[in-house]
Amino acid sequence: MRQEDREAAAAAIVEGDRAVSNLATLHQRLKPCFARTRPYDQAGKYIVALMSDLPRKNGWTIAEYVGDTTPDPTQRLLNHAVWDHEQAMGVVRGFVAEHLADQPLVVAALDESGQKKTGNATVGVKRQYMGCAGRIANGVNTVYCSYATPGGHALVGARIYVPADQLAVQARRAACGIGTDVTFRTKPQLAIDICRDMVTDATMPPWGRGR
Repeated sequence: MRQEDREAAAAAIVEGDRAVSNLATLHQRLKPCFARTRPYDQAGKYIVALMSDLPRKNGWTIAEYVGDTTPDPTQRLLNHAVWDHEQAMGVVRGFVAEHLADQPLVVAALDESGQKKTGNATVGVKRQYMGCAGRIANGVNTVYCSYATPGGHALVGARIYVPADQLAVQARRAACGIGTDVTFRTKPQLAIDICRDMVTDATMPPWGRGR
């Protein structure tokens, strides 16, 4: 093996070990976000699967990858388990800021992204303009914020856009588990909500200013 190949292999091993260590640390910090141990443990397995090189990630491939006999544990985690997703986003945001805040340039990049859907049961799903499709299509739009630096980037906030007409139908709210405290927010307002969270927990970067 050539010297440069040996060095590249060694660097890959170091990066792999660092990723495993970081993931374990992040998972531990997420524990207070869960009401019960079993969903917390399953969340750790789910995150590992999402970060893997699986060519296709669905219920069965994830179950096989993490050692579950069926997709049921992950389905329960995503559909029924009690966990505080707002608190979890705050934990992830703090973890990202901790590892990237020392970069010479840090920017909070806000944008929306769509995900096409075939059904009508998902919160916020309807026929609307989808950037991922470049046209009107059935799907969900979400406002995201990414912590972007020369040394890396990661998502630190997200808010699903729920159309006003869906919030106006009580039966729709009940079916989707949308609480009465949720009111209609435009996409710019959702972006402001994310920024407000970042200011509150002191993770808002100095936008485009170098440090």
